[in-house]
Amino acid sequence: MDEALDDYLIILGRYKGSDAHVRIPDGITTVGARAFAANTMLESVVIPAGVRGLDAGCLESCTTLSEVSMPSTLWRIGDRAFKNCASLEHVTIGSEVGTLGQEAFCGCTSLQGIAMPEKVNHVKAGCFADCAALAYVDFPESLAELGPRAFQGCTALTEVFLPEGLTKLENTFVRSMPTGTFCPASIASGHFSDRTWSLMARWTR
Repeated sequence: MDEALDDYLIILGRYKGSDAHVRIPDGITTVGARAFAANTMLESVVIPAGVRGLDAGCLESCTTLSEVSMPSTLWRIGDRAFKNCASLEHVTIGSEVGTLGQEAFCGCTSLQGIAMPEKVNHVKAGCFADCAALAYVDFPESLAELGPRAFQGCTALTEVFLPEGLTKLENTFVRSMPTGTFCPASIASGHFSDRTWSLMARWTR
């Protein structure tokens, strides 16, 4: 991107096309709120280098979306960005992303697994709620906070290893507590809500 544009946001407003496969134009820095929302023709999106943010609901309820390519320049995934994208099976989150927004992937019922990059430190409330097919999650050591209901209803999860750096866990696995949940002994006396701790206390390593 031209250096003269570095201090400006160039926001993609509303996509009005009907193509199944879309590549966002070069020069865009932010995919705007609800830019593609409820587009039931969309099957894949390529987000090019230079895009830094995905605003709230930008791809919400794109029910046929199955493939998303994210660049390394992306650092923000907003609230409900991919909510109810029921056909999305796999997603690779950009390596610079630090926070996953509230309900960002909620209701992605075909999503099978997620590997979070090393810079993610906060997963907000309901981020992966009701992802019924989600079978594995790879948490980075940088993760400090898992919000309320982040994995609520993720009934396919069977094993979770929580990282040493985790300092806040708040009703994260409501209706989806994996049978093999490993909580590092170093955080066993940390600041957990009473409800979460009653579920977590017996799984330590």
